[in-house]
Amino acid sequence: MPLPASFRRAALVVAHPSHELRIHGWLEQTRPYVCILTDGAGRSGEPRLSRTSEVLARVGATQGVVYGRLTDLEVYAAIISGDSELFAGLVEELAQAFVSEQIDCVVGDGAEGYNVTHDICRVMIGAAVDQAESRYGHRV
Repeated sequence: MPLPASFRRAALVVAHPSHELRIHGWLEQTRPYVCILTDGAGRSGEPRLSRTSEVLARVGATQGVVYGRLTDLEVYAAIISGDSELFAGLVEELAQAFVSEQIDCVVGDGAEGYNVTHDICRVMIGAAVDQAESRYGHRV
């Protein structure tokens, strides 16, 4: 489904590479600004980011400021150690990007209570949207 005419720019924020494949048609229509929290390596240590980058390039999407920055294991370690500063910094980067990229609509992973990285991603999206408005006056 395309964005309503009242929206100028969309963002996609997901926890892992390959999540964009579920909404490939939407990607082609909106060419969103894409942020991906992890490189998708999981426990195998084999990143999946390059394939996602190829898909995004083909549809004309833009790679965001947060793009495969962490491994899954780094996310888990940050959660276990209580490293809230890591996630707060990522939220700030997302909020600033939503403002500078004039993002009106954000699509992202849902909290499901199964994969903690998906759940953290959803919380980060909500916090970044809130911060974009409260700190920068930009409504998403």
